[in-house]
Amino acid sequence: MKTTFYPYQLILSGKFRNNVKNLFQLLPKYLGTAIVMCLYLMLSTSDLNAQTSPANCTQGCTSKDVKIITAYLSYSNGDRLPANFVCPQSGTAAVYLTLELTTKTPRQGVSIYVSVKNFSPPSTIGSPIAAIGQCFGATLNQTSNKVTFTSPFNWVCGTPIVLTDVFISWGTGNSNFCTGTNFQCGETPSKCYSLPPGEYIAVETPVANAASATLCSIDPDGTTAVFNLSSLDNTVKGTATNVTVTWFKDSGLAELISTPTNYTSVTDKVYAKVTSNSDSNNYAVSQVSLTVVSKPSVLVLTGSAICGAAPNTGTVSSSISQTGMSYQLFNAANSPVQPSKTGDGSGLNWSNLAAANGYYVIGTVTTPISCTSTSNVVNVTSTPNPIAVILTGSSICDSNPNTGTVSSTASASGVSYQLYNGNNPIQNPQTSDTGAGLTWTDLAVGSYNVIGTGASPTSCSSTSNSVNVLSVNDPLALSLTGSDICDSAPNTGTISSSSSQAAVSYQLFNGITPIQNPKTSDNGAGLTWTDLAAGSGYYVVGTGAGPTHCTSISNSVNIGSLTNPVAPSGSIVPISCTDLSFMVKVNNPVVGYKYKITQAPNNSLSFTDITAIANTDVIFTGLKFGDGYVLTVEAGGCTSTSDTCPIPQNLASAKSSDLKLSLSSETSVKAYPNPFSDKVNFKVNVPETTEGSLELINMLGQRVKTVYYGEMKAGENIFEVNIPSKQTTTLIYVLRTGDKKITGKLIQNKQ
Repeated sequence: MKTTFYPYQLILSGKFRNNVKNLFQLLPKYLGTAIVMCLYLMLSTSDLNAQTSPANCTQGCTSKDVKIITAYLSYSNGDRLPANFVCPQSGTAAVYLTLELTTKTPRQGVSIYVSVKNFSPPSTIGSPIAAIGQCFGATLNQTSNKVTFTSPFNWVCGTPIVLTDVFISWGTGNSNFCTGTNFQCGETPSKCYSLPPGEYIAVETPVANAASATLCSIDPDGTTAVFNLSSLDNTVKGTATNVTVTWFKDSGLAELISTPTNYTSVTDKVYAKVTSNSDSNNYAVSQVSLTVVSKPSVLVLTGSAICGAAPNTGTVSSSISQTGMSYQLFNAANSPVQPSKTGDGSGLNWSNLAAANGYYVIGTVTTPISCTSTSNVVNVTSTPNPIAVILTGSSICDSNPNTGTVSSTASASGVSYQLYNGNNPIQNPQTSDTGAGLTWTDLAVGSYNVIGTGASPTSCSSTSNSVNVLSVNDPLALSLTGSDICDSAPNTGTISSSSSQAAVSYQLFNGITPIQNPKTSDNGAGLTWTDLAAGSGYYVVGTGAGPTHCTSISNSVNIGSLTNPVAPSGSIVPISCTDLSFMVKVNNPVVGYKYKITQAPNNSLSFTDITAIANTDVIFTGLKFGDGYVLTVEAGGCTSTSDTCPIPQNLASAKSSDLKLSLSSETSVKAYPNPFSDKVNFKVNVPETTEGSLELINMLGQRVKTVYYGEMKAGENIFEVNIPSKQTTTLIYVLRTGDKKITGKLIQNKQ
């Protein structure tokens, strides 16, 4: 009984459950063949039909000699499922589990049991999917040894899974531990490894290749971009061949993207369906992230104009910017100008720029990709500075303050020119429409310059040279002394000064009429003007050197006209034959007049002058017979002379009546009315018929009119003359007969 029961007990105890082959090699020694076969059938239909699990194995494993390095899903041949594994349309795939093992000691055969469960990251172990066990007769002698379970299990594509209840057992020596492919327990705790409860080993599962695309927005500050989804086909299908990629807007694959090469989208997700061309029921879905990066705001630039005299002062500016954006200024040659600026929401300004066309700004955002926007193009133009006028100052006379001038010969059309005295603007600005010269007048003594300012917006300026308005002393004003002249000696007046100023030109005037040529003294001596006609209001204007030609005006003086005394007449005092000389008595002498008598050829014999006093005769004595005499009267420096009177040689027969000098025998002329307006009459008396002339001259000695020229009959001659005039003036009439000359003053009033 014992011999037949022992092996059965062994079988029932499970100690040799995994060594059935060895057991049945021993049974024929103790039992008949029929019994053995019957027992085998019993085991085959009962215990051996149950899957051996770690619960059937010795517990308390103490070894870690064999460990799992990696676990992943694979094909039946152990090749890892690719990331773009095409899942059946049902969403569930029959897959295989492959493990990569490591061992400290080379082994022949290893038995492994695992429980495959769902997993929710990060740490939640879910429901069981499958429990698989297998004994692998492989040789473990590499750093990594790969084994693949032959039994597949169904996996919901894309879901994460883990391994729990892991139990690994192995044998000793070089003999194959595995007696078959079913899971086998190890013989001792030192020949097994058990994963502690609650721990798990993650299984690498294939996930369709994810993809992403990032583009700049179509417009600045925009939210949409145009994506070429077809360019991502190779990414989502990876190394898979014989597949077709279609694109959908939703994960349910209901909204087809008909034109994936030109798909306009905001930041969003789309889905790529990778379908097997061999079996359309097999496909994988890849989620693709589309990101739209807004282009920076486009700056609206404003250029500037600069003055030619101030190069490299141009500006380019904007009124706003976008915070955080990088803005780079470029010139027309597409070269960067100055360092870039970072927007802060306010306007940006680039300064110190050269004059040039074609400035523009590129705004750039660099994260996650570089997106740019380009501004409008502006210019920095150069405006020539206006012409700097060339000024000429002036000199003014002390007697004429605030009469200075500052002038230019030319200007620039449309430019405003402001005169300055130091920093003070003087008068209003001047502008020329033709570019003609400019003149500022009525200026005080001082230093001046002109700033020309062009049109806006540059208002370029130019500064002239500096000039002066100088003050020049007026020349010395002469102190004049006039004179008196006799009617009988017109145009003999003098005007004089006791001193003068060297190098000053002195011009004598009568009214507004200049008289004679100017006089100049080199040493400041006195000046004298002679041969002047009688008149009032003579004055001298002194004129200094250029450019001022300052003047001074002397006092006003007159040349008085003194009436000549009436030509004297005398009577020979009766003589006797015994007289050796004779006497002449002046007829009707005028008190205070001085009388003179001369005799002999050329009046060389003179006698003592006699001044007439009241109630006393004026008688000259001692005159020699045989010679005529001339009687002269002087009053106020003016004289009148009688004709030469001949004396008969035969005194014995001479009568006093023959020697008498009659006034009626004198030549005379009288003008009336005097003063006159336009007509005047002249009465001329001549003692005998003679040739003569009557002329009118002005105070300059210039002949105005010849009243008469020709024969004058003895006695009275009347002449009438018409002389129109528009001003009051003084004329001199001159009567010439033989060797006689009589003058007189004639006043004509304004009509």
